[in-house]
Amino acid sequence: MRKLNIPLFIIALGLFLLKAIGGYAQRYAFSHYEIEDGLIQSQVNKLVLDNTHRLWIATLGGACRFDGKDFISYTKAKGLESNFVYSLFSDKSNRVWFGTNNGLSYLNHDSIYNSKIPSSVTKRWVTNIVQDVTGKIWAHIGSNLFSVKGSQVEADETWKNRPISAITIDKNGKLWVSVNSQDLYKLEKNTWIHVLAKLPGKESIRQLLFDKIDPNKYFILTAKNIYQIISGNIQTLATAGDNTFLTIEEDEQDQLWLGTFNGAGCFKNNNWVWFNAGNGFTDNAVTQIYNDKDNNLWFATNGDGFYKFQGDNYAFFGKDQGLIKNAAVMGLTLDKANNILLGTDGGGVFRFDGAKIKNIWLPPSTMQNAANIECFYKDKNGVIWIGTRHGGLWQYDNNKFNLMLNTYGYTISAIAIDDEKTLWVGTPLGCRYIQHGKITEIPGINSFCASILLLGKDSVLVGSQTGPRLIINKKIDTKFNLPELNNVGILCMLRYKDNIIYGSSGSGLYLYNLKTKIIKLYTTKDGLNSNIIYSLAVDSRGIVWAGTERGTNRLIVNSKNITCDILPYYLPKSEIFEANQNAMLLVKDKMWIGNSKGVSVIDTRLRKENAAPPYTIIQSAQYFQPNSKHSNDPNKVIRGDILQDNATLSYKQNHITISYIGAYLKNPQSIVYKYKMVGLDSDFSAPVSYSTVDYPALPPGKYKFVVTSLTKNGLNAVNNAAISFEILSPFYQTLLFKLTLILAFILLGVGLKSYYDRKRLKDKMAVELIKTEEQLRLRVQTAEDFHDDLGNRLTRINVLTDILNTKIDADKADQRRLVNQIKQNVEALYNGTKDILWALDPANDNLHDLLLHIKDFGAELFMDTDVNFMMEKPEIKFKQIKLAMQESRNLNLIFKELLNNVLKHAEATSVLLTVSCLSLNEINIIVTDDGKGFDINSVKRGQGLNNIFKRINRINATLNINATTGGSTSFELNYKPAKLK
Repeated sequence: MRKLNIPLFIIALGLFLLKAIGGYAQRYAFSHYEIEDGLIQSQVNKLVLDNTHRLWIATLGGACRFDGKDFISYTKAKGLESNFVYSLFSDKSNRVWFGTNNGLSYLNHDSIYNSKIPSSVTKRWVTNIVQDVTGKIWAHIGSNLFSVKGSQVEADETWKNRPISAITIDKNGKLWVSVNSQDLYKLEKNTWIHVLAKLPGKESIRQLLFDKIDPNKYFILTAKNIYQIISGNIQTLATAGDNTFLTIEEDEQDQLWLGTFNGAGCFKNNNWVWFNAGNGFTDNAVTQIYNDKDNNLWFATNGDGFYKFQGDNYAFFGKDQGLIKNAAVMGLTLDKANNILLGTDGGGVFRFDGAKIKNIWLPPSTMQNAANIECFYKDKNGVIWIGTRHGGLWQYDNNKFNLMLNTYGYTISAIAIDDEKTLWVGTPLGCRYIQHGKITEIPGINSFCASILLLGKDSVLVGSQTGPRLIINKKIDTKFNLPELNNVGILCMLRYKDNIIYGSSGSGLYLYNLKTKIIKLYTTKDGLNSNIIYSLAVDSRGIVWAGTERGTNRLIVNSKNITCDILPYYLPKSEIFEANQNAMLLVKDKMWIGNSKGVSVIDTRLRKENAAPPYTIIQSAQYFQPNSKHSNDPNKVIRGDILQDNATLSYKQNHITISYIGAYLKNPQSIVYKYKMVGLDSDFSAPVSYSTVDYPALPPGKYKFVVTSLTKNGLNAVNNAAISFEILSPFYQTLLFKLTLILAFILLGVGLKSYYDRKRLKDKMAVELIKTEEQLRLRVQTAEDFHDDLGNRLTRINVLTDILNTKIDADKADQRRLVNQIKQNVEALYNGTKDILWALDPANDNLHDLLLHIKDFGAELFMDTDVNFMMEKPEIKFKQIKLAMQESRNLNLIFKELLNNVLKHAEATSVLLTVSCLSLNEINIIVTDDGKGFDINSVKRGQGLNNIFKRINRINATLNINATTGGSTSFELNYKPAKLK
């Protein structure tokens, strides 16, 4: 709005005409706040937003602070000079000033202070408070100008005898005053400069308003006129006629707003739009219009509380706009002249021609059921088909309504006409089609049919209470099956690109992709207002609109990844209606939505609101502690003092309760919170809607509670609010006490452990000694018994074979050979018995005796052969290397097998066995021969070699074989005795 060159008579005529047709105007969305909401008194004089984005309200019953949800009152009982509060101001230091009928007060850190006005001032009512660029506070008290210095209020002597009617601050922070009701002055570097001498008429200046964009333009408001001044040139902008102007404001779109004795007006698109009780506002006097820094537009009224304008994106048509009382709009369509037809439940058909709503059809009393409209359908020829409840199917064409096919008594809930001009209808008892004057039922659909969607020349999709059903060539397609939608009540359907969107009767919204056959479900958990979806439509930008049980949602459908983003659309609580079934129509970027009270109209070109983000505030923090009077009853507590930032609490004061708020007056219901207790939580909580958190038993430590607010559509707060505190530990939890106690327990533990370790070791050694002695006695006794019994018997058998051999005749060679074999086996058994007896003898459990035994065996084995066996006598120090019986036995058998293999297979002339021991910890024994060797990779292991490796594994030793074909062979055994490991 830059040029307003409009003749005065046109404006006056426009005001008259707008009032004359006010009964047919749309209803606008305002949020209304009154005493029932917590406002202290209904006569509101002034509104102002403080630096924490909370609204202050001045009334004739005190002042209120409003955070979007709750009101906090400030009255004379809390320190104000009077409950008659005329003006408010929030300064740069976040002090809130109160102008009353008895002086000036201000609030600082929750304490109220009163500024002293000179006793000589008799007229003490404060009507305006401002702050200039230097930070000085100015007040309009009575008809004089005052400045505030500290706690003192001083009169400006310049205007001692000249009355002041208005004061304001321009965009540069300079003070302007209206003197003698007409002259204007501004303060430049402590000098008053005369700006304007007079107005066209002899009027008192009520208010000055500086344009938000043009620095050379401002407005002057009087009781009867608005003047526009551009670069010193005065122009009359509008006149009040019989009304009276009270206040003026400019909104974020550079539109002018006026408050009058009877409602308010806005200059929009070169026309004045007036707001009163007939279109959603009030007829009371508007004492102030205030566009706050968050771009909320507020209206203070005299006797009706205050209002917030929700914007012109939304309008409503109901009883006051021409519909019948409580008219539920069930059908919407356009006639041939592009007028909007509204089908109502009980009121017949209405028409909106862009200016007013008029009833155009109410059936005769003999067919009163036809007044209950259920649905509309417009065919390709512009003919309107009307479904009614128990009133049959009607046709509207050429301004005539005709009942079709004697259908009166039927309920028609859905209508569609295919390319073959077949008329399809949904009824509470199923689906039917009408062709050549004949009504035919589709078998297999017996439940309520709420919607019909034409998919092709011969394909019809029907939404029923048992799920969607596909009809092809007028028969149910039995192959069509969507398991996810079986027995799901379908209320509405929409074909959107390659998708079918289903709105259900309680399960939510289903998105089905025709190509991929993927189906996804969206519910209130994903952002829907309700899981009952009554209507679906798409706007010119491709956004899908869903009318639900609790208002409207907007959806962005992505066909590529088959997802649906649900966008919020916020309206005042009083404007959230239940949408009606299939009653949604797009008309010139306006979405018309039938509901239970009338019809809502929403602009689909939703203007982006330049709202400031939320501002997070910790409202209160408290702690609880045990009551000393009831110290024996832990359930009785008293409230401690307010928890201050950086407070130090005792360990008993560990029950903490913190309340917070996200000040966001644009839409308080959309605020959610995230918080964390640093020192207890590692990360912020998930978004929550509650604004109080309770910690009943915090352990001692240092803490910092941090909370932030955000809107449901992702607008984060401009700040985080935080409070820090520390809970001290009891003496028994202090570090020194804990260290002392820990040290004492450590010393006690060490002492006890040492004692018990020594005792356990001593007992264990005694037991081991007893066990060892018992094992030794058992081994000795076994060896003796074995030697005395088995050895003697073997010797006797050997002697008897010699006797038997002498008695056999010399010519009986077979008998002699058998006797010799018996003798040889007895000798072999005796030799084996000697090895067992040797192993059983505890005296042989050392490396020295084992090596002597092996040396004797080798010497005996190679005695009568061509092989020279060489082995040095073991060193006497090897007696210190003790061996377990199993170790000694396995080592003995390993080397006996190795030496036997050399004798049998090596064809060697010499064998060398060497022994070495590294610091008595590791035994190294090597057997080397000069025989024919072998290929280690191709040689087949026999039973003897396999036994060798089994015994090697038993004693955890290693055996390295170094052999080549045609060369010498060596076997190197490395072993750590168990008693040395």
